[in-house]
Amino acid sequence: MAKDIRVLLYYLYTPIENAEQFAADHLAFCKSIGLKGRILVADEGINGTVSGDYETTQKYMDYVHSLPGMEDLWFKIDEESEQAFKKMFVRYKKEIVHLGWKTMTLTTTSTHLKQQVLTCLQKSSKKPFLTKIQWFLTHVTIMSTT
Repeated sequence: MAKDIRVLLYYLYTPIENAEQFAADHLAFCKSIGLKGRILVADEGINGTVSGDYETTQKYMDYVHSLPGMEDLWFKIDEESEQAFKKMFVRYKKEIVHLGWKTMTLTTTSTHLKQQVLTCLQKSSKKPFLTKIQWFLTHVTIMSTT
């Protein structure tokens, strides 16, 4: 069976100014090219899974790469024989990956994370450890004392 549909999976932690308007504009673009899927947009970044034929998904990747701060976004691409989604949703959320943590600011630390911090992150929830580290690094302001 031919696999004529591509499924794109991606996320990127990057500040998005006026994320609610960005989400509305993003939805309009996706619908205009016939893309289907689910995208979450937050002030902290973007997380999505979308599908379409080769031409549609290529247009989408080119569009995303043209956006400020998203030039190097990496897409995981899977090929499928049928459309993965029936509709297109772009939603503004508080977080692109729900961790339930509040933004933290560390004011006195070294330039390296201490083992205790990593251990605490690893044990703090059932979320994948890499996801927690990525969230931590995008939400914590680390000020060097040196």
